[in-house]
Amino acid sequence: MLAHSLTVERLRSPAFWDELLSQPDGYGRWGRRKLAAYRRLVDGGEVGETVEEYAAGRLALAPPHRRLLNKADGRKKVVFTFAGADELLLKGLNRILQSSTAADHSRLCHSFQPGRGPRTAYRDIRRIRGLSRMHCLHLDVRDFFNSIPVEPLIASLPATITGDEPLLRLLTTTLLDQGVLSGAELIVDTHKGVMAGTPLA
Repeated sequence: MLAHSLTVERLRSPAFWDELLSQPDGYGRWGRRKLAAYRRLVDGGEVGETVEEYAAGRLALAPPHRRLLNKADGRKKVVFTFAGADELLLKGLNRILQSSTAADHSRLCHSFQPGRGPRTAYRDIRRIRGLSRMHCLHLDVRDFFNSIPVEPLIASLPATITGDEPLLRLLTTTLLDQGVLSGAELIVDTHKGVMAGTPLA
């Protein structure tokens, strides 16, 4: 019998999925089509089955698709995508963890958290005393998400994650699995890190 899991409790709630799918702003230019597909997965029971596999500690996500995107500067960016119910489950976990792990984030970090972003970062910088005597460094870590070493990351996860057994098991098995799909071919990718482009990242 698995210990109490906040993520399982939330994922089993129909109201949680209704709330998640009622906010189309985060689904990009294909928002309506993607939301309709997600709604079919929820209404058809596929997401419910995936959640129960997750709750039992048996869920193994299908290998993600590895894709190349063209960046504005001409470089290629490697991103990963999961299919169907797997992607929606990860979106659900992302939503839950944004609030449950808020206290684990540095207050200096303004990325990927509700209510925080460039505007709040700029606001905080403007409040620094003696700002006019300081310097700044513009830094873009190339291929950041895919370059994160997985084993040290897993070893440093906070108790809010490690105490949730189904969550820790899914994160560990998914991040350590180096199998990805390139087209229709299953290949080994030793440089996928936390997989840029996915809700997991």
